[in-house]
Order: sequence, then C-alpha cells, then structure tokens
Amino acid sequence: MSKVKICDGELQCLDQSDELHCPTRKVNVPHCEEDKFVCWSREQCISKKLLCDGAHDCDDGSDEDICEPRERCQMEGVFLCNNEQQCLNVSRLCDGKRDCRDGTDEGGQCEAAKTECESGKCHHICTLSPLGASCQCQPGYHKLMNHTCRDIDECESKHPPMCSQVCQNFPGSYKCSCHHGYVLEEGGKCRVNGSPPIFLLAHDGEIRGYEMYQNRSLASSADYTHLYVKDQDKIKRMALGPNQLLYFSDAGHKKVYSSHLEGEWKVHSQEVINVGLSDPEGIDVDWSTGHLYVADSGRGEILACLGNGDMCTTVVSHLHHPRALVIDQRHRQLFWSDVGEPAVIARAGLDGGGRIAFMSDHVGYINVMVLDQTTDCLYWVDNLFLKLESVRLDGSDRKILMSYSSQPFSIAVFEDRIYWTDLNQHGLFSANKFTGLEIQNEVSEIFGHVSLIVMHPILQIPESINNPCVGAKCSHMCLPTVEEHRCMCPQDMHLENNMTCKISQQVPRIYLGAKQEILQFPLFSVGYQDYQVRTVIAGSMKNIPSMSVSQRQQTLVFSDIRHDVIARVNIFNESRLPSESIVYSKNLQSVEKLEVDPVTGNIFWIDVRKKTVEVASLNGNYHTVLISSDQIIQRLTSIAIDVTNGVMYLSLVGVNPTILRCFLDGSSCQPLAVKVYHPNDLVLYEGRLYIADGNDGMVQIISIDVYGLSRFYWSTLHWQGNGRMLKRMAIYGNTIYWTEDKETSLFSVDVQNSDEENIVLHDTPPLMSITISSPDETVETACSINNGGCSHLCLPVSGGSRVCRCSDGYLIQTDNTSCAMCKEPSCQCEAHRICSSTTECDGFVCDEGHCLPADVICDGATDCEDMSDEEESRCSDATPKDCEIGSFECDSGECVAEHLVCNGFSDCTDASDEGWHCDVDECEENNGGCSQQCVNTEGDRECHCSPEFISNITSCVPPDPKPYFLFLEQGSLTRYDLNSGGDYVTIGFPDTFLAFDVVMSSGDIIGITSTNPETLVRTNQIDQRKEVLLSMLRRVVNVAYDWLGKNLYLSDIAKPALIVCPIDLMKDGCLSLLHEKTGSVALHPMKGLLFWLGDDSIQMSTMSGHKRRRIVEFDFALMSSSLVLDQFSDRLYWIDHMQGVIESCNTDGSYRRIILSQHSQGIYMSFLSVNVFGDHLYFTDEKTQSLYRYNRLTGHKTVLTQHLYFSLQVKVIQPLLQSPGSKSTVCAQKSCSHLCLLSPEGAACACPDGWDIINNKTCISPHMALSATLKTTEGSPRASTSPIPPRASSSPIPTSQCNLLCLNGGTCSYSQVNNMDYCICTPGHIGTYCNEKEPVEDITPGPREDSPAVIGGILLGSLFTTILIISCLCYLKHKRDNIDSSEIIHFRPLFLKRNCEDVEELLGEPPARTAPRNLDVDQQDETLSASNMEGHCRLSWQYSSSSVDSAFVSHIDENDNLTSQLLPSSQGM
Repeated sequence: MSKVKICDGELQCLDQSDELHCPTRKVNVPHCEEDKFVCWSREQCISKKLLCDGAHDCDDGSDEDICEPRERCQMEGVFLCNNEQQCLNVSRLCDGKRDCRDGTDEGGQCEAAKTECESGKCHHICTLSPLGASCQCQPGYHKLMNHTCRDIDECESKHPPMCSQVCQNFPGSYKCSCHHGYVLEEGGKCRVNGSPPIFLLAHDGEIRGYEMYQNRSLASSADYTHLYVKDQDKIKRMALGPNQLLYFSDAGHKKVYSSHLEGEWKVHSQEVINVGLSDPEGIDVDWSTGHLYVADSGRGEILACLGNGDMCTTVVSHLHHPRALVIDQRHRQLFWSDVGEPAVIARAGLDGGGRIAFMSDHVGYINVMVLDQTTDCLYWVDNLFLKLESVRLDGSDRKILMSYSSQPFSIAVFEDRIYWTDLNQHGLFSANKFTGLEIQNEVSEIFGHVSLIVMHPILQIPESINNPCVGAKCSHMCLPTVEEHRCMCPQDMHLENNMTCKISQQVPRIYLGAKQEILQFPLFSVGYQDYQVRTVIAGSMKNIPSMSVSQRQQTLVFSDIRHDVIARVNIFNESRLPSESIVYSKNLQSVEKLEVDPVTGNIFWIDVRKKTVEVASLNGNYHTVLISSDQIIQRLTSIAIDVTNGVMYLSLVGVNPTILRCFLDGSSCQPLAVKVYHPNDLVLYEGRLYIADGNDGMVQIISIDVYGLSRFYWSTLHWQGNGRMLKRMAIYGNTIYWTEDKETSLFSVDVQNSDEENIVLHDTPPLMSITISSPDETVETACSINNGGCSHLCLPVSGGSRVCRCSDGYLIQTDNTSCAMCKEPSCQCEAHRICSSTTECDGFVCDEGHCLPADVICDGATDCEDMSDEEESRCSDATPKDCEIGSFECDSGECVAEHLVCNGFSDCTDASDEGWHCDVDECEENNGGCSQQCVNTEGDRECHCSPEFISNITSCVPPDPKPYFLFLEQGSLTRYDLNSGGDYVTIGFPDTFLAFDVVMSSGDIIGITSTNPETLVRTNQIDQRKEVLLSMLRRVVNVAYDWLGKNLYLSDIAKPALIVCPIDLMKDGCLSLLHEKTGSVALHPMKGLLFWLGDDSIQMSTMSGHKRRRIVEFDFALMSSSLVLDQFSDRLYWIDHMQGVIESCNTDGSYRRIILSQHSQGIYMSFLSVNVFGDHLYFTDEKTQSLYRYNRLTGHKTVLTQHLYFSLQVKVIQPLLQSPGSKSTVCAQKSCSHLCLLSPEGAACACPDGWDIINNKTCISPHMALSATLKTTEGSPRASTSPIPPRASSSPIPTSQCNLLCLNGGTCSYSQVNNMDYCICTPGHIGTYCNEKEPVEDITPGPREDSPAVIGGILLGSLFTTILIISCLCYLKHKRDNIDSSEIIHFRPLFLKRNCEDVEELLGEPPARTAPRNLDVDQQDETLSASNMEGHCRLSWQYSSSSVDSAFVSHIDENDNLTSQLLPSSQGM
C-alpha cells in the first residue's frame, strides 16, 4: 500500500496495522500491546503466535482470514476462493450466501454436490462445494482413499502421549486412567494420591531426604531435609527394598550397607555385604523375594544375594564392566549396561537365564538407568553420546529425549517427570519424561557424585505379585525365573539334584591359622564375613605359625608350636568340625614354617630352635633330617619348595641375611644373589619366588629359571609394604595375600597395581599363618607314579629325576630305592641317625624293623612305633626301675620325658601324663574370653558377670538405659546419645574445659576451666548454671570423682601434687596425697584403690594414698592421655602414644597385653582417648575424627559417629558405672566431717592439710584451736592464719620443696624458724590455704580529736604483745629442748566456747597414763578427756611415741613438713 494511506483513518491492512500505531488514532482500534493482534471486530486482542494456526481464536475468524490463503487453505475443511485472497470454512460453501468476494463459494457444482451427498457417497460427513461433493470423517477418525473413515488410535500415535499411564482406545475416542494409587487429572495426567514423595540424595557420605511439596517443588535447603545416613565414605548407588529397607553401596569401603527407615527419620546402618566385592556399581532389589542384586564392575559379574547378605551367587558372569542395573519387578527380568567392547544394554531373567542383548546399536557409556513401571519404559543416560534416551521394555519406541553437554550422574522417574543430578551443574534437575522439555532446576548447590532415588509407598511392588520361591525345596538359594523358580548355590558350592548344594573342590580357598582355630574362606566368594568365614577346626591346638594344603591329598597340614606337633585334617570333610590327626611329634621344638609336596604329600619343615630342615611322609611313618644344625649357622625363618625343579629355598637371618637354594634332598645349597635384610617369609608360585622382607618393608618378586643344576635368571620387582611387619603370605593369580603381626585383618594387593591395598577380611582373631588351596594343581614329578619306586621317601630333584631317602633307623640299599633296618650300634642311640653299614643290631629290634638300644626295652616309654618294646608279654617279668631325673613316672609305672607331660597328647599308656595336674588356666590368656570375671575350672573355665549385668555365655550385657557419651572437643562439651539414635547435643557453657568428670546420679559436670588462672566449677546439663568450687588454680590436668566418698581427686602438674577435696566442703581446703607429677587418674571406689600414670610407670595405692606400689613399668617416658578402669573386670586400659597402641592389664599389673594398634586392620589411626563399659572399648581417633566401639570379645570394630575434632576425653555415662552397690553406707557409718577416704579394708576419716582430727571423725581448723592471727598492712600480701605466724622475712621457696596447697593465687612459703610451710595470700583472702574471703572491716573514721589517743593505744598494745610472744617463744624452745620426745603430750580443744580465750589457764596436770607406748600410726591413740567447771573449755590430751600427732600423720605423707607445725603449740600448752 502507499505510504500516504498510513494513518489516514481508513483501514487498508487486514491486520489494521496501518492505523494501529498512529500518534492520533482516527479509527476506533482497541489498544493492544505490540506482540498482540487486533481482531477485525476491533473488540479482541490475541497473541500473534495464534495467527494462522488453523484455529479461529478471534470471534470473527479474522486471525485465520488474514493468512496467506494458499498456505492456510492446504488444511482439510477449508476452501480457497478463486481470487486467492480468501480462505473459507467448507461449512460456508453452497449455503446460498456469497462469502467469497468473487462469489466463487456459490454456484459451480453445488447442486450436483447436494445430489451426491444425498446418495450416500461419504462414510461419515459429506460436504458441499462448488467443485462437487467431498467426504470428511468425524473427530477421532481419519479418511482413507476410498472415502471411508478409520478410527484413529490416540493411544499409539500421539507424541507426547494423550495419557500419562494407561490409555484405552475407543471408536472415535479414547480413555485415560491411572494405576492404583494415582488419581487422574486434567489432560490425562496421573498424580500420586496422598502424601508427596521424598527424594533421597546421597553425597558427601550422607543420605538426605528432600520432601516434595504439594505443588511438586522440592525443599531447596538442607535445613529442610531429613538426615538418614551419615559417616560413610563414598556412597555410589542406592536401592529400596521391602519393609522400608534402604540399601546403598560404598565404593570407598567396597561394601553394601542397609538401613531400616523407621521411627522419626532414624536409621541404623549395618554391613550387608562386607567381603568379596571389587567395585560395586548398580544395585537393585527383587521385591518378591527380597534378594539384593549387585553389578560388580571389577569382578565382571552380576550377583544375587540374600537380603541379609549372608551368601551370594553369580547370575551373570564374563562381563566387561557392568555398571547400571535395574529389575523389572512385574516381568521378573533384569536389565544391565556393560561398558565394554561392544557396549550393550542386556536383559536376562532374575536367575541369569535367557540372556540377550537388549540394545546394542549406538550404545556408549551407560552408567545409570531407571525403569518406569507405570509406562514400562527404560530410561538411561549415555555419557559417550551425551544423550538421555528411553525405550519400551519390548524394545519399541526408542527415543532421544534430550542431548546435553553436562554430565548427569543419577536419574529417577516420578509421575510425568524425569529427575537427574548433574556433576557439572551441581544440582538436581527435572524435565517432562515424554518430551524432554520443561526443564526445571529443583535443588541447587549439590556438589560431587550425587546418587538419587525416589521414596514413596506407591513405588513399592504390588502385593498381587507372588513370590515364586515360596515352598521351593532349595538348600541354599532360590531365584525367580520368568516362569517359575530355580535353585542356585553360593560361589564355593555346586548344585546336585537341582536342589542341594555341596562343597565344591574346584574353588580356591584361603586357610588362616589363629591361636586356637583354623579358619577357611572361599577366595572369591561374596557375602557377609561372619557367614563366609568358617571354622575348619578349633579348640585343641594352640599357636599355628604355618600351614600348607595339598589339593590332591585333600589335606591341610599345620604345625602347633604350643604342643610341638605337626597335624593334618581333611579339608573337604562334610562335618562342621573335623578332627585332626597327629602326623609327627618326635623331638619337635619350634616348627615355624612347613610346606607339603603336592605330588607325594611329603611334609618339609624348618625347626627354628633346632636349626634343622626335615621331611616326613604324610602319614608320619617315615622321617629324616635333610639339613642338620651343624650345617646351619644363622636362624631359619622360612622355606619354599619347588617340586617341579626339585629345589627348595631357605631364608636365614643374622649377621649375613641370605636366601639359600638347595636340592630337595638337602644337598648343593647355594646362596641367591639377592639383597635381603630380614626375610620373614618365602612363597614360590608359578615360577616366581616371593620374599617378604620385614626390615626393608617390601616384597621382592624374583623370576627364577632353573637350567641344569646351576644357572639362575631372575628379575626383581619391589612392592613397598609401608614399613609394616608382614608375618606370613600366600599368592594366587596376581594377588599377594598376607597377615601382619598382631593384626586382626587379612590384606591383599595386586602385583600389577601395588598402590591399592585391600582389606580382604577384617575383625578376625589375630592371624598367624595363611595358605591357599589351588584347584588347578597339575604338577607331576618323578615321584608321581608308585612313589618313584622308593620304599620310604621320594624326593624329586632337578632334571626330572628323584632321590630315595630312608627313614630314621633305616639304610638305603644298593638299588638306591629300598631301605633296610639299621644294624650299626653307633646309629642306634642318638635320634635314630641313618646307618652307614649293614652290621647286625646288637640292641633291640622293633617288630616294624627299627633298631633301638637295649636299655629302652620295658622302660615304661614307647620307643618303637608299633610299641613292641613295651608289650606286656615281654615286660611282665621285667623289674620295675625308677625314672631318671628329667623323666615323669606314669601311674602305670612307665617313664616319659618331662617335656612330654601336659603337651596335649597321651604318652603314658594310661594317659596319666595328661591328667588333672595338666589343667591349663584358661583365664590366663585374654581373660578366658570372658567379658568380666573368669573362673578357672578343671579342663575349662566359667564366665561370670556382676549381678547388675545379664550373662550371655562369655558376654555381660548391661541393662537399659543405653549409655551416652560426653566428649571434650577443643574445650567444649558435646553429648552423643545412643538412646536417641545418635543425636548430638552441645552443652552450652561460656567457659572452655581442660578436664572434667560427671556425677552420674545428678548429671552434674565438674570440670577445670581454661581461664587464667584455672577454676574448678560445677554445672548441670539441664540448667547449665555455673558454680565455682575452687579458683586461682595453676595447672590441673585431671579430675576424678569418687562417688562413694563424695570427693574429687585433682592432678596438679604445676605444684606438682595429687590432692583430694571434699566436694561439699571445698572452702575448707584439700588434702595433699602425693607431691609429684601425676597424669591421668582412675578410681576404684568399690575396692578403695587409686591408680595413676607417672612418667615411667602406672602406680596404685589405696584412695588414702597408702600402700603405694608400681604395677606397670615402661622403658621410656610414657606419653599418655587416658587411663581408665573397667571396675567389673578389674582391668586397666591406657593409650601409649609413643608405641601407638591401646594396652591393658589387670589391676595388679598382671596379664598385660596390647588391645589395639594404630595400624589396626590396615588403617592408620591416632588414638586420642579411651573408655570402657560392658563388652566394649570406646576410643576416639584423631585421623578419622571418629568414635569407635570395639568389642573386646570378638574384635569387631564399629564407627559410632564421626566429625569429632581432637576429642581428648570421652566419658561413658551409665548409672551402673557409679552404682554404690553393697558399699552404699561405708562412709555414712564413719560420719566423717570432711573427707572419707576409701581403702580395701573399708574407709577412714581424714582432714584437709593443716587441720586436726579428733574422735576419728571431726576435723578442727587450726585458727579455731588458737586465736592468734597475723594481719598485714592493707594492700600487701598477707600470711595465712596458722598456729605459729611465719616471720616476715620468710620468702617463697621452690614448689618442689613447699608442699602446702595455696588457693586463690596464694604462694606457698617456708619458715625455717618454725620448720613449717604456710601460705602468703593475695589481698582479699585469708585462711590457712587462702581459701576464705577476708571480712570487710568498718573503716568509718571516728572523731579526729580521739585519733592520736587511739593510735597511741594501738602502738603500745602491739609492742606489749610482741614482747610477750618473743618471751613465750624463748620459753617454749627451752622447754622443748629438755623434753623427752617419746613422752610429749599433745593437747587439742574438743569444743571451743566464746569465753575460752586463755586456754592455757584451764589446763591442770595430765591424768595418769593409760595408753601403751608405740601405738601404730594407723590406730587412734586412746584419748582421755578432762572436764572443768561449766563455762570452761573441754580439752583432750594424748600420749604419743613421737613428737608428731599420730592422728595427723595418718593422713599426711611422712615427708610432709606440715606435720611439724602442731608441735610448738602442744609444748606451749
């Protein structure tokens, strides 16, 4: 149009745009925003996005009429006018009205069209048109070529689908519905009926629940989340099971855990699968059986396990790297991804059957999948092609929902949306699950690998799905199949008769030797350790340093150095605990290492004490020494045999540590040219010699090629063992397995990846030895057939040959194969040496052929293997003879060597050498395995518990409530409560603490604050109010509360001193028990014992400081932070930071042993504090910042809580720990005024330093006995009130010599004149210990005119008093010099009245002496009292054998100078 027509008041443009934006509108056009279209009616504004969409949005249809007619009229049901400027709906054609401007909508073939429609030309709708009749279909149908209509299936053809879940098609229509638990909303959407779900997100070792609101938004802050799991390492994946059971895999620990989601958001995590996993990735749960499925990428397997993890079976094997795993619950199928080559999504039944490649085209790295049970769709994220895809479970309708450039880690589906966590964008996102559109950020700032699942009851399996394994007769495991079920076995068993599992001999097994048992573990089994580790044999053996197994012989051979025997046991015995049989026991002293020839079963061993290498047949009938002690100078440590090449390797330590190579017959020994320092163990495996070098902290792996007799070729590979003491090792494949000294774990490392150390087994008994049975033993030697033709021992040597050797007492014959009895006298007597000739035996020939000395016949000891030397027919007439020195006489009259007595084997025919006198005190070792009291009985022991505990075999279970813990972390106190599921409560207190103890009856906390100076305060956990008990302390490092005596014991390292104070009478001072540096203190009030850590020892005394002695000595100054007592088992525990161990001993110092070391279970720890209660030891670790619970009986260790920062003190709080029991009245009966100090015999009263005691109960203050006081000038330091005031010239002396405890900043000083200590107090404090505040004096001035007189009077009075005091002192000194010290009489006022100022005037002559001399200081002297007239003082006097008050000495150390300060006052009286 021409520009001149713009804004001319006439509408030229169909969209009215020529008049819309004019400065002055001349046409009535409604005001619309620029992104709006004005309908021609001028009454509507619509969005321009709605233009030309085929739908009339304007009431007049102008939003479609303005469109390009040709383009718009391509749609069905519209007509293009001939002028090509208008497009009309077909309903406007042939209606008798001209709608086209050119009238082409009328006329033409309109009449003919009417005829055709009336004749039924069309199936549904017949439309008139100038061009003729046309056919259309009703909504929900589409037209076919023959003018017929077919129903449209809306349930299949729409994207996105018309219905969220269930769609039913009807002719011309459809119906949407939802699964049970959902409600249908507008638009065919389904929404969960009831409460919204909780999204579980795992990250940073925690699992938190994010609630979804009704508007389908998520809580975006961690403050509004629920904490379900904490203190984990690296949570990889999660899965929900029946009964609110949450499973999760921990990639750091290589374990699977479970948590019951019960109560108010409380969980209790426990290990489900803790052995055998390599790299657990995807996990899911079969809800019908409760089985847990795990995809292990490291093993290349998919495992099915019982819900409790006891046993697992492999359902899919030989995979590359299985990652994601989901279960189709309804169809009993398993889907997983394998990121190997080729990458694939595969499917199989839950038993592994029917395995197929489900998706293989264009599949990359799929680490996560999720299955939507409401739509039967599988979703996955492909990190190679960077896409989110979906497909139906029948393989159809594969779609790419979205492409992305970030990195999703986990996905979940709920209702119509798919959710995912993103590693790069650090959040939780969602989108429409059908289109991938409508992306929303649900939660932000979630960092790291965040696993995601949705928790809601509707997502659980419907109850209508039955468990096909109900009623199945499977011996071990039943797995569902698509049709029915299938019995399966754990990895170390095989299936017989389709139902029963039997032990498989084709599975490699690790055998572990502990002190009193041999354990067996299938090498590659997966499950729960307590179920997988089984006992082969237990009870009869003691200390098993070496084992070896022969797969061909189905035999395990082991040495027992406690009984000095070599024994064997059938390793495939079907019974639970097969019995062992003794192979060889003659003259064994210390068999530290043995190995079995897998072909012949011959046993080779080293005897460390004898320095010999020996061999015996598997049945023990033949034995000989291969290398004798005169050939071995250094100490033997290990042996390894190579039967293929006929050689053995020996490790020796000493001046020149060496590895020797010898032929198996002991000949041709040569050293290997390899540098070793302290070789502990040797293992030969597949042509490689493994050398464990304890001193150098490594394992050397040497490849050895034996060519001929002397040529060696080797290469060396080092693995650094982190300086730990490897004890014994075994090899299988490329993996080294080993045990460590005093450790309770089995370790492993891959030779090709030595940086990654694994803990195979944990919390085992301390392991001493290890061996592995190999099912693929195929070794053949020259001895394989018919024992190589040898009559006794066949020993393979190099070159495929063999050497025959004869047993002791036999001689090899000229054929070099057969053996004849030894007949030379020189070889008869000493250890059955091999004979060198065939002369006749002049001694006794056993029926089995041995030649023995004649004097062994009928000597009561069996020397012939067939016992023919002691046959009754031969010995009935023999004259009995006395046993020689060093022999034991059996009850039957036989004589056996003393070292055979009580060795666990009967050497006397009547077994009297193993009789009642051989009873072993089982309580000696580890308290007999008892938690508390162990009582030795004949042949056994009994475990007993304190009455308050519940006895459970060896365990003592405390009653409720569960204990709670108080931690001291950087001065603040935190409470951790087991009763509430592990809640933390910070005890708010303004000051920080250095040490504390708890009054458990009230919950009061008594602690030393870190203020300067320190203060002893009391507070309560509830009101947390502060009460100052003592102030102006120096360096008190320990507080211990005596709940029977109601006293506090304080360790002051500044004075130094150990003091005891009455908690309710702190103002009266404390009693000094020790004048030395003491560390941690432990009290045993029930037995009246006191324990403390010194610099180089642990010492004990009564709680009054008497009967002191050392019970544990240290070789160096001890660095310790904890000394605790288990009062129920009478054992002490402490941390030795120098050695990095927790140690223990009985309260008398006996049975000292290491409980835990800092390298425990392969994890370096740094112990900070320790405590004990019940069966458990509790300790904090600085490295992991965790509180551990350690079972003293089983060795099991559990992390209770983490994030404890430098917790130097942990207290276990439980009422039993301060229960008075039978001693509840021990102090009440004494009626002590101040201190009641306990002892094993009972209790005694005592007084604070400087106080005197009368009638064995009451303490009298020094300034109550004498009224003399000393006051100094205002503002200057003043001396405390004392019986004799110190001279002003006295000065402080070193604290190591001054023993008085001065409080509130007072300084201890010493008076040489009076030979006593006293306190110089700071202004504002008075008292013997500066423990009282000075009363405020009235300083109001009087009349000025009287002041000179008053001052003069005071000066004269002071002068007179001074002269009088000096005179008295001189007189007292004269009298003291002339008094027999053995006859000194001490006087003390019993009751003080106000008018008794001049005590001396009331004293008469003492009564006649009635008490004997030299009374024990622990006894109270007989006291006689004299009463004077009413109103006078009642006094007491005592006869004493020394110049020191015995009652005072009874509670003061004999070197305490305070004991002398009462002497002058006694003489003065």
